[in-house]
Amino acid sequence: MSWNLRTLRSTHRMSRLRRRRGNFRPKLELLEDRRLLSNVLTYHNNLLRTGANLTETTLTPSNVNADSFGKLIDYHVDGQVYAQPLYMANVPLADGTHNIVFVVTEHDSAYAFDANDPTAGPNGDGILWQKSYIDMANGLTTQNAAELACPVITPEIGITDTPVIDPSSSIMYFVAATEDISDPSNHVFHQQLHALDITTGNDVLPPVEIQAGYLGHGDGGTFLRFNPRQHLERNGLVLANGVLYTTWSSHCDIRPYHGWLIGYDAQSLQQVAVFNTSPNAQEASMWSGAPAIDASGNMFFVTANGSIEGGEFNPPLGIIPTPS
Repeated sequence: MSWNLRTLRSTHRMSRLRRRRGNFRPKLELLEDRRLLSNVLTYHNNLLRTGANLTETTLTPSNVNADSFGKLIDYHVDGQVYAQPLYMANVPLADGTHNIVFVVTEHDSAYAFDANDPTAGPNGDGILWQKSYIDMANGLTTQNAAELACPVITPEIGITDTPVIDPSSSIMYFVAATEDISDPSNHVFHQQLHALDITTGNDVLPPVEIQAGYLGHGDGGTFLRFNPRQHLERNGLVLANGVLYTTWSSHCDIRPYHGWLIGYDAQSLQQVAVFNTSPNAQEASMWSGAPAIDASGNMFFVTANGSIEGGEFNPPLGIIPTPS
């Protein structure tokens, strides 16, 4: 299986090629021979999700050609990449300032690549840091797609959502999906929110387990519990007005599932709000992309194949233990 992720530095768009049979060697290709001029800190560049780079003034049809425009660097990663790579210029690291491309993988890894120098980094391979969120020695691994009976993302599910970077704090946020297989008779699924220092690759806060509860009888009782096995963080994360939002879809529409929007304080990762799209019904989850926010602070998102009923956007009911 071969993946080529090509980041055109004029538009910052990512084109994901279809998977092909063969050896699995994902790689990141950086194209063009100059430095990026604009940061890309969230899905499709901005909260409106336009994907537009309105500050581009250099690239023209006359200089984007076979003689002056082409692949510059080829980086390899340890798993498939579904999230959009992000970019930030002039990031101060211990060894100096770097322009960095950030990539997350389905093998639960986060990477920081030097955007200009493939010999940078402690090992001289362009990797400034790499962080893994699995621990095979203690039975913590990526979620097994076969065990979930969902062939959409295979063979493993790790970090699927596009992260978001807060430039004021140099923190990157994302959700890592893992599975604890230390007890063969009881595999435990996790979805954890991480806040990572982009200058070191280290978590600046302890990771937070995604848990939520909501009043409603859609699952046959009097309230709903967020289930980390049934739900997938497919959308990009949203950071707005100091609140970090995660949105949730399902694995292959396998019931029971709902659409969840769960908000966290960006400074503490304390849960501050929960919204469920179908509290008295089923389905209606949120898929690829990321919610958009307009100039007035209104959030817009779409749901798929489910009830049009929605709940109230309320503070959380409290952390409710995830059902086994």
